[in-house]
Amino acid sequence: MSVNPSKYEGFSDVPDSITPFVGVRAWRVMPDLHNEDRLWSLYKSGITWPVGKRLEAHCIQAAYWGWGAYQVASKIDLPPHDAPSPLCSCGIYGLNSPLGEEEIRPWQNDAIVGLTFIWGHVLEGERGYRGQYAKIACLLGQGDDEQRTRVARMADIYMVPVIEDLHWELDRHRKEQGG
Repeated sequence: MSVNPSKYEGFSDVPDSITPFVGVRAWRVMPDLHNEDRLWSLYKSGITWPVGKRLEAHCIQAAYWGWGAYQVASKIDLPPHDAPSPLCSCGIYGLNSPLGEEEIRPWQNDAIVGLTFIWGHVLEGERGYRGQYAKIACLLGQGDDEQRTRVARMADIYMVPVIEDLHWELDRHRKEQGG
C-alpha cells in the first residue's frame, strides 16, 4: 500500500540548528538489565534513556510492519529510513506545552515529567517536535513525598536539575531561543 502524504501535512521540516528545541515529555522509572533504576519511554516499550549521553532516534516500527499486532494497525509499506520521517511516526517526541490532565492515563500517575533538548533533524507538529537526538534537560519536582524522592533520585542519576514550575522553565528556554 502506498503512503498518503496528506496525512502528514501537520509536520514541517525544521532546519538543523545549533540551539536545540525544548520539549515536554514524561517517563516511567524501571530497572534496567543491571537492576539499576532508569528512565524509560512511556509509550515505546524497551527504550531506556541513557545517562549522560544523547538518545538517538531509530525507526523501530519498520521492523514490525507486516506481521503481528502491527499488521492491523499499520499497513504501510515503507522502506527502512532515518528517524524522524514525515511519512512515519518515528522520532523522539517532545511536546510544546505540558500534558493536560485528560492526556494522563491512570497507569501514568507516577510518571516523571520533565524537559528534553531535541536537535538534529527535527519535524515540527501542532503539539511539538519529533527529533533525531534528545537529552534530558531537567525533571519536574511534583507530587507526594514518595514521587518527589523518586524525581530527586533520577535527577541525581541523570545529572540534571529539578525544577518546580514547568511553564516558567519552558517559557525561559523559549525566550533564550528567541521565540
